[in-house]
Amino acid sequence: MPWEVIICIDPVRLHGEQRHSFGCNGRNSCGTAMVRVRLVIFDTSVVDLSEHVSDSVEVLMSVQLGGGTNIGRAVQYCEQLVSQPGRTVLVLVTDFCEGADPRTLIGAVRRLRESGVKLIGLGLAGSTMRCLVRHEDGWSTCC
Repeated sequence: MPWEVIICIDPVRLHGEQRHSFGCNGRNSCGTAMVRVRLVIFDTSVVDLSEHVSDSVEVLMSVQLGGGTNIGRAVQYCEQLVSQPGRTVLVLVTDFCEGADPRTLIGAVRRLRESGVKLIGLGLAGSTMRCLVRHEDGWSTCC
């Protein structure tokens, strides 16, 4: 039974060198019988490019989305792709600055973790990291 690797990328935050690196990693993994790779990109919308994973360098170098960030929506989409949680790795590549309600993201990550999916979050170099603070009225960024 092959492992599933879902690579979920916020391409707006990726610079040329980073796009090339992640594209190569996706392409190199997709040719093995032991690993099935899916490629998902997002901003406020989600685009599944899994059928193009063998050309992932070209795809990532040329793709442009509109902007904004809804990480929760992207992770929820990836959650639907999981068919064997114990043999799935979700790699999330973003600056982690959520532009939507973070409770969606937190809930999806919690469900994935509880189901047995291995989660890897890769923060993009040079990104401005912001922490989330929970208040009685909801969530906000602290900086």
